[in-house]
Amino acid sequence: MWLLIVCLGSVCPASAAPEDWWDAHWGYRLVVNVVGPERRAGINSALLNLAEQSQLCLPDGRDVRVVTAGGRSVPHRVEIRDNKTLDVLFQVAGGDTRFHVYYGNAEAEAAERRWEESLGGLFLETRPIDRPLHRPSDLRQAERRYRARFDRKPWGRIWDLENPFGRDDLYLSIYEGTLYCPESGDYQFAVNADDVAYFGIQGLADPLCWRGEGVPSMSWYDPNNPRAVRELAVEKGVYHIRYYHGENWGQQLAKLGWRTPSSDAIVTVPAAAFVTYLPVEIAARQALNCDICPFFVSRHEYTLRVNGREPGFPRYRFEARVANATESDGWQFAWDFGDGEPLVGAVVEHEFAGAQTHQVALKVTAPDGTEASILRPVTPPAGPVRDVTVSLSVGSDVHMLGPGSPLLLRTLVVVHGGLQSDFELVTQSGSHQDAVTQPLKFAPHPSGDGSELAFVRQSYVAAPDDMQVKVAVAHRGVEAVSERLRVLQTDGPLSGLHLDEAQDLRDQEGRLVVLRLADLRRDNAPPRRLCETRTGAVSILAFDEMLAGPPGHFQRAEYGEALRRMLAARYSELDFRFDRVARGLGSEPSPLDRFLRIRDAMGRAEPNLVLLVCQPQSVINGVPVGDFEGFLAASLDHVLARSRAEVVIVAPPPVPGAPEAARPYARAAKRVGLRKGVAVVDLYSRFLLTADWEGFFRPRGARRPSYMLYPNEAGQALIAQEVYTAVVGACHADLSAAVREVSLLRTGGAGR
Repeated sequence: MWLLIVCLGSVCPASAAPEDWWDAHWGYRLVVNVVGPERRAGINSALLNLAEQSQLCLPDGRDVRVVTAGGRSVPHRVEIRDNKTLDVLFQVAGGDTRFHVYYGNAEAEAAERRWEESLGGLFLETRPIDRPLHRPSDLRQAERRYRARFDRKPWGRIWDLENPFGRDDLYLSIYEGTLYCPESGDYQFAVNADDVAYFGIQGLADPLCWRGEGVPSMSWYDPNNPRAVRELAVEKGVYHIRYYHGENWGQQLAKLGWRTPSSDAIVTVPAAAFVTYLPVEIAARQALNCDICPFFVSRHEYTLRVNGREPGFPRYRFEARVANATESDGWQFAWDFGDGEPLVGAVVEHEFAGAQTHQVALKVTAPDGTEASILRPVTPPAGPVRDVTVSLSVGSDVHMLGPGSPLLLRTLVVVHGGLQSDFELVTQSGSHQDAVTQPLKFAPHPSGDGSELAFVRQSYVAAPDDMQVKVAVAHRGVEAVSERLRVLQTDGPLSGLHLDEAQDLRDQEGRLVVLRLADLRRDNAPPRRLCETRTGAVSILAFDEMLAGPPGHFQRAEYGEALRRMLAARYSELDFRFDRVARGLGSEPSPLDRFLRIRDAMGRAEPNLVLLVCQPQSVINGVPVGDFEGFLAASLDHVLARSRAEVVIVAPPPVPGAPEAARPYARAAKRVGLRKGVAVVDLYSRFLLTADWEGFFRPRGARRPSYMLYPNEAGQALIAQEVYTAVVGACHADLSAAVREVSLLRTGGAGR
């Protein structure tokens, strides 16, 4: 039922009985109202559940009496509900709208009287049809045309996904019944369906809402069916309603919603609104010797469910009901809901953070300071439910942070279904930091789909090691959705990282990852191992997408092969092996993708010398210099930390037609090398010092001016010479020592 009765216990001062007390042998009464005869839809019987007041009655309820305000006895009967509480059913006839329900007389005899009951309710009937229905106006014609039916039964509410009585295609559903509107004011009614449907209220608007064929709406509002939601002024009372649905293609969605005047959202009309008996509104609870007898009623408006999570957040409207007590006369009403959120006022609204039973207390203070209080439990029903969807997107403007740089995050929250002001952003960085909560301010989404968004930027202080940040959206302290972000040092293992569809870096658990450059240099990295002394092998691994041309294009003329031969000629005792990690023409990766490729390759290989080769495509494609420099440094960190290899950086050459464009990239490569203490091959300067350097990019034998993305055979030879010079300059001492050690091992000198 719509009305929930207060609990038994109350504290109130004693006084004489009211003048219109029917009989002093009865200790308690409820003053109740029903709607007038013009708003009863033909129902002549009312139902009142005594709830906790049943404890003041005899177990079988024979002491219950119902009289009119004038003292005339009314036919009634009492039923026991769930072996716990008493239902009082009584006749409502003529113009009587106020009744007194008496109870609490241990000496009373049974006095039930029967009457002919006229009741309401909701009924569903389905009928087979032989052709699809395309327009809402076809529904009433189909009702007259098709008389055979699958079945007709009492029903709960208008929210069905199938035909409960027969086949799931080509049928007509007819819902008809009595709907109780609990307050006067402007209502919104709404229909949602997968085929044609309409809803009408007899005597007010018939039809009121309708929609055509199509896909069901994700919300009640559908721009393709603007008449599916309609507003109508309705007086409190019971009304005859009809809802038609024509199902053409299998299964169905038939759904009726409303927004009552005091509510803030459209929800599915609950089953309790389709009344069989007239609802009863309690105006006051009075006791024979009680001057102030506090009482309140509550109406469950809906249970908010965020992202489909259970349990939800029940929202209630509470109204104090104390005889002859109003705020305007100086009475005070204080509410305690047991959750630290007290309210004051005769009428309040409150949302609980959980669907369990809550103890609600009301304290009433009279103008002279006299106080009385009452406490009772409130247990939320299963429905109606208001679904709200919250999405959270957290991102960083950069994939790479410098040492000591703060982490700047952008957070986007999108809410579908309203209640935006009740959501908060909760953030926490580090495992021992307290969470920080801030309210979110929403604005309409630019898409115009009815959703709202909030955008927040936040800064987090740099941590010396890896750190984790959690960003969550909460409603009433309960987390609705969250995302975790990790900041990882570039000298760490970094296993399981990958790029998502948005080209954001994530770990194996789907967490967003931002990299932070480590403060790592060659002199504070683990010792290098330039040669495998037992075998004399020196493995050279070049990370080079295109400077050497497409794989296999130059064969022995490629700079890598030339470099291998030159080193082998100088250090003949050593076995130089050259390998290259490359990609095909035109598929240059992003700096982040290139970094991940280097990480993957370093996890599989054990090189002795690594060449980090900067690409001409980075210049041609306009890769931001900051990204270029950051990920070059990150790659160097990872090689220094996760291997024993020596490292040489190869700066990009100039680009034909725009040589100056490569200068910032060459300078960035030299800065990284200087900062990290590793050798840099300055191809930019070396090419520009060569006459007709653009000729290094012309195909051999070309008859017209054209350039390749990579140097030709002559250019490859120049690159090999420059890399050779840098390697020898940086590694000669170690290579010479390796030569001596290998020679000793081979001649048996190591044993002497």
